[in-house]
Amino acid sequence: MNVLIFHHSADLYGSGKTLLDLVSGLDHQEFKVTVLMSEDGPLVPCLRAAGCTVHLVPLLGASRATFTPQNLLKLVLENRRSLRAIAKVVSPADVDIVHSNTIAVLSGAIWARLHRKPHLWHVHEIVETPAIVRKAFGLMLSALSDRVVHNSRATMLHWCATRPSLTALSEVVVNGMGRPAPADEAQAAALRATLGVPADMPVVTLVGRINRWKGQRLLVSAAGELWNRGVRNVRFLMVGSPPHGQGHFLDQLRADVAASPAREAITLMDFQSNIWTVWDASDVAVVPSIEPEPFGLVAVEAMVAGKPVIAAKHGGLVEIVESTGGGILFEPGNVQALAAAIGDLLQDEAKRKDLGRRGLAGVDVHFSIRHHVQAFEAIYRAMRR
Repeated sequence: MNVLIFHHSADLYGSGKTLLDLVSGLDHQEFKVTVLMSEDGPLVPCLRAAGCTVHLVPLLGASRATFTPQNLLKLVLENRRSLRAIAKVVSPADVDIVHSNTIAVLSGAIWARLHRKPHLWHVHEIVETPAIVRKAFGLMLSALSDRVVHNSRATMLHWCATRPSLTALSEVVVNGMGRPAPADEAQAAALRATLGVPADMPVVTLVGRINRWKGQRLLVSAAGELWNRGVRNVRFLMVGSPPHGQGHFLDQLRADVAASPAREAITLMDFQSNIWTVWDASDVAVVPSIEPEPFGLVAVEAMVAGKPVIAAKHGGLVEIVESTGGGILFEPGNVQALAAAIGDLLQDEAKRKDLGRRGLAGVDVHFSIRHHVQAFEAIYRAMRR
């Protein structure tokens, strides 16, 4: 079976990692995968190493800014260019299933409809505002999909409430996560030494894009709150980079850190290709997103590394923490609640280790890559015409 996957971004954050895990786990005797992407980046060689054919072609992207008269006209013109480029590398006769990975890419839905191919839209996003954009995405999902796979129940409920006709097309396949290699204690110790962190000092880590809603600024505020309370035997580590062209988020974060009373305890680190060493060097994971995470893959990732997770109580994070028992939920956007949760784990090593063990065991039951891949294989088979 030939599966054609459309994916917009070439980074190795949430949806990119999920795509890589899926195509790596598919039975390559049954499924041949071609991925179309609009840019080069770290995901591309990983996909090729996993046995995929990858072509770089211009693809239509969708964002909040897309739905203006000027940009919609531009979209029509870009669609012609995209379709011509796709025609040079893909023959419709060689495609059985079209899979669009995230609602940020539109070309897959258009190409599938044009060539009458069954189309699966894998949704990784929750869009709350503005309402007109949310409704526009809901309309596209219902009009241009044969099946819609949501990465969490929270994501599915959001889109089905926006567009009730999606209910009949929708199902949930939660993301999976596994660890490629065992923990390397020597590498973890080396990273802590590089950061200047003593062996007895806990490290609280946030991994994620630096943007307006992942919660880095909230964590800086919570760190300052703890510092003012006298909680100072701790290092806060934030790992990630801003999206291309949005460096102002990093500038603002640096300014926040410089102004914080806890500035000497806060370290910013660029995106790391080997995130496992970061988790092995950490003691507590924080996912303080101020808007609902559609899923929250980084929380599962931390649990796979045996780390307790402190997560904002909304979106897919609630499902992850409640199903595994591997963390603590706090009121979204509440600095004092976040600081209290961090302080609780900092002073109780036994609790940290217990939550870490629970999370690791829970991931294997509820969020394994094996179950994720098997679910998609079954969907592909059912969709084939």
